[in-house]
Amino acid sequence: MIEQIVNVLNKTHYIYLIGNGGSASTCSHFANDLTKYEYKAISLTDNAAIITRIANDISYEDIFKEQLKVLFAEDDVLIAISASGNSPNLLKAVEYANTLGLTIALVGFDGGQLSKMCKVVVHTPTKVGEYEKAENMHLEVCHAVAVRLGEQT
Repeated sequence: MIEQIVNVLNKTHYIYLIGNGGSASTCSHFANDLTKYEYKAISLTDNAAIITRIANDISYEDIFKEQLKVLFAEDDVLIAISASGNSPNLLKAVEYANTLGLTIALVGFDGGQLSKMCKVVVHTPTKVGEYEKAENMHLEVCHAVAVRLGEQT
């Protein structure tokens, strides 16, 4: 799966990352690692003003979809990171992104709905509620992808 993600990212224009809680911090971390190797990566979890405006004016479920409506284009990739794979705000964003570009999911537990919606899925099975284990494995996947991309530069 690491090579599949590397191949996808090598063909993309922009990489957008979304997640909640600990997965949001993984998005920020992964975007940091990707930009180190000159990939155009943006974590949509990082702008509190945009997120709270959308949550207040529209709904929390739309915080990522509304950002994608302004930014996302063909040849872009959306990476959704989630322990449960069932967060409504991620599902709405993936549904939107699937109309234009490619979607990748990093999911834990049983994979949830994201594992059925995304084109590329990395499932790190964990028991329901084992957020820390799922989040640790997702960060390891992100590091493995970044290292592999770094080897190519």
